[in-house]
Amino acid sequence: MEAYLALLEWLQTMGVRDIIANDIASIFERSTPKEQEKIQQNQTRTITPKPKPASLEESTSINTQKLMEEVKIKVSECKTLEELENYVHTFKSLDICHSAKSPVFYAGINDLNPDILVIGDIPEDEDDKTGKTFMGRSGKLMDKILYSIACDRDSNVRLTTAVNWRPAGGLDVTDQVLLVCKPILERHIELLKPKFILATGKTVYNLLFDEKKTLSQALRKKHTYITADNDEIPTFIIYHPTHMINTPQSKALAWNTMLKLKKELEK
Repeated sequence: MEAYLALLEWLQTMGVRDIIANDIASIFERSTPKEQEKIQQNQTRTITPKPKPASLEESTSINTQKLMEEVKIKVSECKTLEELENYVHTFKSLDICHSAKSPVFYAGINDLNPDILVIGDIPEDEDDKTGKTFMGRSGKLMDKILYSIACDRDSNVRLTTAVNWRPAGGLDVTDQVLLVCKPILERHIELLKPKFILATGKTVYNLLFDEKKTLSQALRKKHTYITADNDEIPTFIIYHPTHMINTPQSKALAWNTMLKLKKELEK
């Protein structure tokens, strides 16, 4: 009888109930009063299910949020652009940091309050090799776009990217990488205090304004980026130069935007 009771207890622990109802009745009839009491206790016992382990997606989200908060704290301690750049060069908490040849922080002037801060999405191959932003094909087109409104990286423009490391093979970066890199970009803007921002591409626009819109929707609106210090910076949106190289007709839209920016610069 003890063996029956042990088997019954094990089956109930495993969640088997309905299918052994006849067996329970049979065992109950053949058992002693003391054994019947134990069977009844087992039948009424509540089995507490084990908590499910966090899914891979949930674990990734938690880890990303934790790392992003750590980065926020660290960059807030950077009081100069040089300190922020040093932090980027020593940061190793993402896989992308190890696959890139070198961190990319900026190109152009190193003075505060430049007329324009140009923001790209990810470094190109040439950027990865040199550690400077917009050094490849898209950089050459960006220089021409800036020249068209009498601006250049040697006098009044600084350039940076939303992500400071080139992903292996130039592939798109994950949302997790973007979220971790976001505080670095935000602090860059806060310390630099540019007069205008020129954001290139959907990724940069969505990161700056926490929106998930198509770029065609963003191009129709006037934008103002607000820093943590409540500085309001007029922001202009154009397609990324790489997109303009591949889709030449989009250059006309960029030209119209640059004319608006030029008017603002001349005020």
